[in-house]
Amino acid sequence: MSPVPNLEWNDSLESGIIEIDIQHRNLFNIFKILKDSIENGKSSLIIRYIIEEVIRYGDYHMEAESEILKKYNIFSEKHEKEHTEFKKKVSGFKEKYVTTKDKILAREICDYLYAYVTNHIMKIDKEELNLLKEEFKRLGKEE
Repeated sequence: MSPVPNLEWNDSLESGIIEIDIQHRNLFNIFKILKDSIENGKSSLIIRYIIEEVIRYGDYHMEAESEILKKYNIFSEKHEKEHTEFKKKVSGFKEKYVTTKDKILAREICDYLYAYVTNHIMKIDKEELNLLKEEFKRLGKEE
């Protein structure tokens, strides 16, 4: 099996919206815990917790992010569709937990989170949150 890809939070990922940045960091931390457990052969011990944590992240983060972006007419249909797909996918992990070997499912979740972070947070979120920062500047507001 190929090595687990690495994701590290860095300042370039910060949106300047504290609530969103903290939530995004939470997903990075979930990924890191899962990655470390896979690399140390302990994913079976935490997989159930990781699934619950990712589902919870999807609920609170996507609601908060959508609310903020919609308030300033920045939230796109594409963004909403990706949020819906994320929630559907992570709910599917909970269903798969019953029938799939823990180590296989842990790697599948890890690969999915890596793809989600690199395609959604690092691209779509960054673009829309930059638009939000510009809107705040225009309005003379702090986050």
